Amino acid sequence: MKHYILALISALALCSCSEGTPNQILDQAEAAVADGDFNEARICCRALSDSTRYTLTPSQLCREAIIYAHISEWGDNPDDMAAATRCYDKALAESPDSVEAFAATLDVENLATLNMIHNVRQALGSPTEMLHDEFEDQEDTPTELPNETKPL
Repeated sequence: MKHYILALISALALCSCSEGTPNQILDQAEAAVADGDFNEARICCRALSDSTRYTLTPSQLCREAIIYAHISEWGDNPDDMAAATRCYDKALAESPDSVEAFAATLDVENLATLNMIHNVRQALGSPTEMLHDEFEDQEDTPTELPNETKPL
């Protein structure tokens, strides 16, 4: 019975995030992060990522990346940072100029978050292939990023 109730609650949350335009869903996810409801934010982002009916712009992909990065700060699931770097990679692959233009519109906190995603991507080299094990296997994590990493 307990599993049924949890499944029902998850389904209802997914329904609230799966309706609307990508910008509306991202707005819901950002509001959830602001409210400290990181599970709701993750559900919204997954609704976008798992759906085949949405094609996200580079700006929307960057917004999603920032949301996933905020979620990763809250939890200990490295899949959230992996999702952030995948979104960022997709945005860069589609239009680096759009990513740069989007970054110019950000407040200081979100720009710092996007720079962190950029630096993680640069440090790991191939973030689209990074797996949960890569985070766990790194015992000697560098405290500084390489000098050749150029922030946004």
